[in-house]
Amino acid sequence: MTLQKKILVIITALFVLIAGALLWITDRFVMRSFLRLEAQDIEKNVLRAENAVATELDNLKAIGGDWGPWNETRDFLLKQNDDYIRNNLQKVTLANLRMDFIVFLNNKEAIVHSAAIDHVTDDFGPAAAVLQQYILGHPDLLFHRYPKDSKTGIILIGQEPALITSWPITNSNFERPIHGTLIMGRFLTPAEIQNLRQKTKLSIHFVDIHGNQPPELEQVHRQLTKGASVAILTMAPDLMSGYKGINDIHGNPCLLLRVDLGRDIVKQGRESVYYFMTAILIAGALMVLILFFLLQKIVINPITRLERHILSIQDTKNLTVRLKSRRKDEIGILTNEFNQMVMQLEEKSNALSAGNQALQLDITKRKAAEEELRRTNQILQRSLSDLKETQDQLVQSEKMASLGGLVAGVAHEINTPLSIAITAASLLQDRTLELISTLKSQPLESLDHVKLMKLITETSDLISRNLKRVAELVVSFKQVSVDQFSDQHRWFEVKNYIDQLVLTLKPKFQGTGHAISVQCPDRFEINSSPGAFAQILTQLITNSIMHGFESMAAGRIEIIVRREADSLILIYSDNGKGMDKETLAKMFDPFFTTKRGQGGTGLGMHILYNLVTHSLQGKLECTSTPGQGVFFLIRIPLDEKRIRYN
Repeated sequence: MTLQKKILVIITALFVLIAGALLWITDRFVMRSFLRLEAQDIEKNVLRAENAVATELDNLKAIGGDWGPWNETRDFLLKQNDDYIRNNLQKVTLANLRMDFIVFLNNKEAIVHSAAIDHVTDDFGPAAAVLQQYILGHPDLLFHRYPKDSKTGIILIGQEPALITSWPITNSNFERPIHGTLIMGRFLTPAEIQNLRQKTKLSIHFVDIHGNQPPELEQVHRQLTKGASVAILTMAPDLMSGYKGINDIHGNPCLLLRVDLGRDIVKQGRESVYYFMTAILIAGALMVLILFFLLQKIVINPITRLERHILSIQDTKNLTVRLKSRRKDEIGILTNEFNQMVMQLEEKSNALSAGNQALQLDITKRKAAEEELRRTNQILQRSLSDLKETQDQLVQSEKMASLGGLVAGVAHEINTPLSIAITAASLLQDRTLELISTLKSQPLESLDHVKLMKLITETSDLISRNLKRVAELVVSFKQVSVDQFSDQHRWFEVKNYIDQLVLTLKPKFQGTGHAISVQCPDRFEINSSPGAFAQILTQLITNSIMHGFESMAAGRIEIIVRREADSLILIYSDNGKGMDKETLAKMFDPFFTTKRGQGGTGLGMHILYNLVTHSLQGKLECTSTPGQGVFFLIRIPLDEKRIRYN
């Protein structure tokens, strides 16, 4: 093998070895990083789809909460009047609510009335027999322990999934007794699923786990059984699917939520690796060609000429023949070995200069390769930054979705004064028309006119008072609800804040003889957590109404706030039935309640104790005697910088 071929083989082998090493490193580390990013993206989007389904269930629950605890619904269940059906149970009403069916049942688990829209034929009529059989066959949907005990979730009617909510039917104040059950819902039709896809911008599918299952679902079940929150399958070279199990309203597995995503991240990674490797290969090939060309020209060709010259001298035996050469490198020295020593030193210097130029050319090529690597790294960094920005936007969207739950409470509370104002306005209009009519036939001073004028005045006053009541409720709800959703500290006036809180709690004791007295200095402000104060007073007042004033016509609550040294003193007392020593000793224990099965969870006073001792770093004392009410002394440390009089 000639020297030229050996050099070519060595350079080519070295280039192939380096390229193979780069390819292995890229596949070992870079592509695996893209695969992990792809799995994280799939899990995040599956959770987005799951949250979208949960949001639909929350909206459905809110609508059920408007219909179940409603005086008109209760009256319809008891009297079955046709006006309620004409006004509320028409096809357009269900269509506006996006409901496919609504069913009313009494306490004997008998269906009193039902209405439904067939999502296939769009016919309006009673609920389908299979739906009625399902409801009657699951009595847990009809059992409610207390007026706000609702149930919301997913059921399977045959093989068709549906979103459903079950609410007890009570009066508008959520008061006992419970007269029956209201069940509302809609099927997860292709149109509903398409609606979810449009909201989330995801390819969402629901898979029935009870039907014929394709082979790939066995892998899904194995992954979920091993504890994976989301099962991930590669469906095609350019398609990945994420699966997550969904339980029905009874807690049993019923569906698999599937989200299909294109493999854009891996595709982008492969493209980046492809461009990177292509650039490396092109640069390497150019370097091999240039290096081989330089070696051919600088080394191989002169050595070949020197070889031919030596062979010629050997053949001709002519010692006077000289190989003329203008080169001043090692090869020139070899061909002019009989020249002077000075010429040899000059040739060596020129050879070193030529070698330095070759080295400089090699450095230039390496810098070009490093610049290409830097540009590729910038592209990857921009892609990662875009992914992080998208993730932050999704988190903010999820935070904003949680604010929707407050709307239902405000609408329910202002419904009564608004209804009174509307009724009074209608009555005022009728009496005004009657007055105008009678003015034409009777003198202004007649008794009928006086009565009508008095009625008009009283009705106008009633409208004004109820509208003011609505405004007060909106202001109070706005401040208190914001604080209860936040643990942040801020300055607030104690007496005004307690008055607003009592106003929001007024529906709990409306219609009773109970009264609340607040003694607190005016313009007394503190820097603390108003959310914690609201939860503490709400729990104390609720406990007095539910436990202390049970079977009492008129109870009295006293709230006293004062400052002592570097502490805020909050005294709460009532004149209820009090507690014995055993109950008092266990009052702050978690899950201890005297109303088990009647709506009590046993966590309220335990949470109150933690708020006082941990959140506010305070102390709590309670004394009580049967028949003498309760007395709470709460001491909260506050230094001079956190107290002021405005």
